[in-house]
Parts: sequence; C-alpha cells; structure tokens
Amino acid sequence: MVRPHGALCEETSWDTVVHAEEIQWAAMESFWNAGEREKIGGRDILGLRRLDQSIERDWAAGITTISFRARYLSLLPWVVAEFYKEELRRAGGAMSFNKDRFYETLSRLEFAVLAATRAGEQEERTGGVYGVLGRRSTVFIQALRDLETNGSVELPSAGSGASYGTYVMPCRSFGILETGDRDLPVVIPSRGMALHEARRDALEGSALSAAILHGGTVSASALASEAPYFSVNALDALPGERDLLHDAFVQAYEDRPDVAGAYGRFLATSRWAFDQLETRALSSAQLIGIAYRDAVETGAASAVAAAWAEYELRRRVHFAIELLLGALTETLMDLTEGTVDDVLDAWSTEERLPPLVSEVLGIEHSVFRADMEDIAAVMPEDAWLERPVPIRAARGLPSWCKAIFALGVLVAAWRQTEGLRAAGRIRDQRSYLERAFVVLDARRKSPVPKTLRRLLVEVVIAAHLSTTLRKMSQGQKCSLRFYPEGALLRPTGEPVSAGQSGDRLGNVLGMWADLGVLERQDGGFRLTERGRGLAAELK
Repeated sequence: MVRPHGALCEETSWDTVVHAEEIQWAAMESFWNAGEREKIGGRDILGLRRLDQSIERDWAAGITTISFRARYLSLLPWVVAEFYKEELRRAGGAMSFNKDRFYETLSRLEFAVLAATRAGEQEERTGGVYGVLGRRSTVFIQALRDLETNGSVELPSAGSGASYGTYVMPCRSFGILETGDRDLPVVIPSRGMALHEARRDALEGSALSAAILHGGTVSASALASEAPYFSVNALDALPGERDLLHDAFVQAYEDRPDVAGAYGRFLATSRWAFDQLETRALSSAQLIGIAYRDAVETGAASAVAAAWAEYELRRRVHFAIELLLGALTETLMDLTEGTVDDVLDAWSTEERLPPLVSEVLGIEHSVFRADMEDIAAVMPEDAWLERPVPIRAARGLPSWCKAIFALGVLVAAWRQTEGLRAAGRIRDQRSYLERAFVVLDARRKSPVPKTLRRLLVEVVIAAHLSTTLRKMSQGQKCSLRFYPEGALLRPTGEPVSAGQSGDRLGNVLGMWADLGVLERQDGGFRLTERGRGLAAELK
C-alpha cells in the first residue's frame, strides 16, 4: 500500500495498481485482525502537520501553540528560584529535588495567577483571562467560588502544575531557563536570575507569594492588592520585569551561531508582522494569508515572507488531504465497507453543488463526469486568495461535496504556486504536498474520478496507514479510521474532523501585546507607539 515517492508511473495500468494494493493489504490482514483494536480520536492522523509545524517553529523562537502569555516567562524563574530556596531551608542546606512539592507549588502559583487576573479584569485594559492556565480546572473553579463566598481561600496544591511544561521551551529559547540534571532539573542562568530578583524585590512581604511557596490561606483583599504582580495583563505594574522580558526578546543571550540564527528568524518574523500592523489590526491568520497571497501575486519579497507563505500553502494542502480522508471515511461508514472504486461510485452524482463549492470552482453541477482540464479552465485563479479557506463550513458538507471541495483546494494551491515552486521559493520537501502535486501534474487531462482515485490511494490512504503503523510501533494507541482486508476498506466507526492546528504566530503577537509593543483589538493586533519605536530599532 505504501509505495516510494514516484513509484507509480503514468503508464502503470489501474488493474496493476488494484492488484498491487490487494497483495499488500492482504499481507497486513492477519496483523489488523490479531486481537482487539483500541480506537482513539487521535490528532494528525495523517502525519502531515509535523512539516507545517517545523516551518513555523523555525520562525517563532520556541513560542508554541500553547504558550500564550508573556508573564509566565518571568513567573517561572521566580518560582523555581524561590522553590529551591525553600527546599534548601527545609533540608538544612542540602537540597534534594522533590518533584511532587515542585508541582504543588506550581499549582498554587497558577491559581494565584488566575485569581489575580480575574481580580484585575475590570481595571486592566485588555486580555481578560485568555491563555491563563487552569481556568477550566474544576479544582480552581471551586476555589474561586470559595474565595467569592468566604472572602478567603486556601490556595489549591492540586489541579494543574502545567506551567513548567507549557513555558519551559520559550524560556529556554530566550535564555531564561536551562535544562539541568536529575538533582537540579532546572538551571536559572543570569537572565532568569535578573527576572527573579526584579520580582523578589517587589514582592517583599507579599502574603500571596508566601502562600504560593508554603501553602496557606489568602484573603480576597490581599489578593486584590497584589493582583497586579501576578495578573497576566499587568506586566507594566513592574516595569523592571517588563523591560527585562523585552530585552530577552530582542537581545541574544549567547554569541553562538545557533542562537543568533534563532533570534534572527524570530526578529525577522516580528519586523514583518509590525510592518503589516502599523496602520490596521490583523489576526495571525490574516497575516499568514497575506504572506501567501503576496507570494502568489508578486513573489515572496524576503525569506521570512517565503517561509510563512510556504507554511500557509502546506496547511491548505494538509487540510484538503484531511478533508479527503474525512469524505472517504464517512462514505465507508455509510457503505459499511467498500473498495476505493465503491467510494468513487458513491460520490458520482449529478446533484447540484452548494454555493460554498460552486462559487469558487465556477461549476454548478458535480464534476465527476468532467476532466481535470475542465476544472482548471473555469476555476478562478484567485480562489481563496482574498479570503481564507472556510474550514468549518467545509466540514459540514456531504461527503461527495467534501471530496470536490478538497480537490478544488488542491487544484487552487497547485496552480497558484507553480511559479514559486519552479523558482525554488517553495522547497521540494518530498512530502505529502509534493506527492499530491505529482498526481495533479500527471493527470492534467484525466477524468476527475481517476485523479481522485490516485490521490486517495497514493496520498490519503498511504499517509493514514503508514502514520498509524508508525505510531502503534512506538506504543501509541490505534488511531485507524479504517483497515484493509484485501481490496476492501473496513471502517472502524471513528469519523474524521478535518481542520488546522492553531498557529504559533498568534502567540508571538500575543506576547508582544503583553509587553506593550502591540495592542489587542477586535479582530487582531495593532502596533502601539512603543511598538513603533521597537520597529524602527529593528529595521
């Protein structure tokens, strides 16, 4: 089933392909039928998002899709240093790291941040509790109710503790924390110690910090008075803390090529975003869409623009392939089992296409009797250039419409980026995108069903089965949506919800907003006066 890239040539007959599939699927039949199969929903069940995310990761300096707020980057070195001091005091100067006590301390810190952010919500300008850890924790919700009812609360030592795992990567990337050994797993370098000292001096005699480190009860009045020191929306309450974080974002912590490269890419992303946000508020999705549109229309103007354009291209193709997987899986569930040809027969209909599909493809009726060149002739060249691909709406289409919509997304991306790919501006990564485009290149004049068949066999099914096998070999649970028995595909009953993961760029912008460089507005971010000064420095 899983063939090397390029193994199927144009002259190969479809009878030979089906026979080859039957042989390979039959060889796996005994494996799939051995014992009970445990099914899970699974994420990235095609194994395609790793490449998208690796492109984005290179330009986001360790800021991840789950690291939302900048204040945690200064809270972590403070709480780690204070925890070490407390452990030394407890053990009489000979510390042995206690993981359980460490996570209890983190949990109390995270509740304090949540409660402080909520307490300051009315006074602070923007942000709310967005991105605050533990806000959906049942333990924390109950503690907040106790605080409101009783006027005081014992800081919960359970219920979260996720701040270290969530923010250690950006802390490392900006030189705020380092990885240690088993006895001292977190090392605080000079940049982290400066942040610790700035907070320590401001929190002298703090009731809230004492309760975080030792456990205990805090009154609502004490929490309200100290809220600015812990709220994620009040970094400017401690200008020294904010300035140190700002410097960590713009000044490399070591003179090493890898560090310089990471900072260079991060600051290039920031400069590129600041240019776009000087006169209007935009979301990260809009910025990424603009990078793709500009690259298609005029060519990528810089390495950073090319990177974000490639990221968007691969996300679009990934979504289309995942949508095809969803359409295939739904139809198999309707049929209870079937071959690829059975699925294509079920999709072959003369029904009128819904406007969501027909308005972009330029075709009102089903395309299963058309050739690929017919689609290319009527499909607008600017399809989804001025507006994003409507992911949520596409998920609600009937399975046969999903297949046509997914094909339209692939054809649009393939045509729009031919020049960029030929010029080497979009790299050949020999991945799912390239495999899909090889099919489209080879089938420019072929009937739509044959093109869809090749996409299903060589891209969709191959990616899904190979990814599942890899994950299971690593001890992960089975995420199969169907399994092969001969030429038949038997569904497991688990549907597919095609989508896109959150981007890291939004969190880069969010952290700049926490630092006062951007401001949150309805629909996105916009540069502030402070941001204009930084933008001028970075040019």
